[in-house]
Amino acid sequence: MAQRIDLAPLLEPTSVGIVGVSTRPTRGTKVLDNLLTSGFSGRIHPINPKYETIAGLPCHPSLADVPEPLDTLVVAIPAAGVPALLREACTAGTRSAVILSSGFGEAPGAAARQLDRQLREIVASGMPICGPNCLGVVNFATGATVFSGPLPQPRLAGAIALVSQSGGHTADISTALMEGRGLGLHHLVSCGNQVGARVDDYLAYWIDDPAVSIVAAYVEELPPRERLLELGAAAAKRETSIVLLRGGTSRAGRGAAAVHTGSRPHKGRAGSDALRDGAIIEAESLDELVELVALLSVGDPRRIRSRVAIVSGGGGETVLGADAALRAGLKLPRLAGMTTAALRRLLPDYATPRNPIDLTGTVYEDPAIFPGCLDAVLADPAIELVLWKEALKAPTNGRYPWVSGFLDVIAGLPAEQRSRIVAYDAMAGGTLNTAALARLGELGIPVLMGSDNAMRAVAKVASRNVGLGELNRPTRSRT
Repeated sequence: MAQRIDLAPLLEPTSVGIVGVSTRPTRGTKVLDNLLTSGFSGRIHPINPKYETIAGLPCHPSLADVPEPLDTLVVAIPAAGVPALLREACTAGTRSAVILSSGFGEAPGAAARQLDRQLREIVASGMPICGPNCLGVVNFATGATVFSGPLPQPRLAGAIALVSQSGGHTADISTALMEGRGLGLHHLVSCGNQVGARVDDYLAYWIDDPAVSIVAAYVEELPPRERLLELGAAAAKRETSIVLLRGGTSRAGRGAAAVHTGSRPHKGRAGSDALRDGAIIEAESLDELVELVALLSVGDPRRIRSRVAIVSGGGGETVLGADAALRAGLKLPRLAGMTTAALRRLLPDYATPRNPIDLTGTVYEDPAIFPGCLDAVLADPAIELVLWKEALKAPTNGRYPWVSGFLDVIAGLPAEQRSRIVAYDAMAGGTLNTAALARLGELGIPVLMGSDNAMRAVAKVASRNVGLGELNRPTRSRT
């Protein structure tokens, strides 16, 4: 069992000091702006000898002048001055630090390497540090936005925690989840070079946090295999889902990671094998990571299985959807005789009732077709999950008037049947219909975007669920 780092001062701060804050638009000033606009109820201490006040707050000449030990110190000064400031912070009783400064392990030259070594020595003394070369930490539940980058609007609090070695990807992923899918985050962390707290430290903290049910991570340097297995087992026990995207799987990517965050990514498949064995779901792209989190966030992810039926009012999607499903490793079982008979009674003569199921364009004209077909497919003993493809993008010029009627049909289903439906739009781009998205969320039905992304996400969660069943199976005693 790895030694635990107390990340509470960093992730749940009630007092924040900022060195490098100014009246000019600096990284430190952006942190102050975020704190002031987020509803943070804790104490904020700007630190800069040039000012008496900043944004209406008293500004302290130095760290020594701050009237209390800080939970978190934000450091936004040139790299050369960071080690001395952190030593002073340790002496002053500061409990954690966010180092926005760059110029350490990711930078060339002996001076940067020396600064990196000094920073690691300070970390070894026990202070939790986020960074360096990062954007910081956000607690959406408390408004503690100790973060120097842009944040999604609205800022929704929820059960997802996200950590990324890339500051840019924290914005990409959090915006896609919050603004695109209406999903809330609990924590958002840009950990940069992770000289201090590492991705696995954050994962361990969130696995133990009852407010977090899903953890997403972008990492360029994986934790050791044994640590991944430990985290996977702990997450399975707590029913916390972990989705991880790793960068640097190619030679060029590994070179880019070295200059981005000073990381040394794993070569070959060793990393993927460790993730799979640890019951951690590995995403292969940012889009796939978002779809996986969206799938796990709504409804009961334990109901996701691999024997699926694709239901669509468009024949083209029965073709492409089937291709995507089989590529992803899903199964399209043959429909039972009673299901085929029921579909024949409902569909026009020119329709062929088979899986994938083309409801034809008449589904948009005859209100009896959709509910009857959906009931028949859900009753089929071979079908574990229904993948319902519909046009769920934001409507313009009165398009897609039938969607609300289809949602009324789904709302009338028993909860057990609704739990076996996943909705998806065939195209990955664009903006979802917010009204449809909200109602499907209320019904406990996940919404995915893009046929290939959707099928891969379903297949990976289904595989994870099978793996969890194996992990949780009692071990037979040997006699």
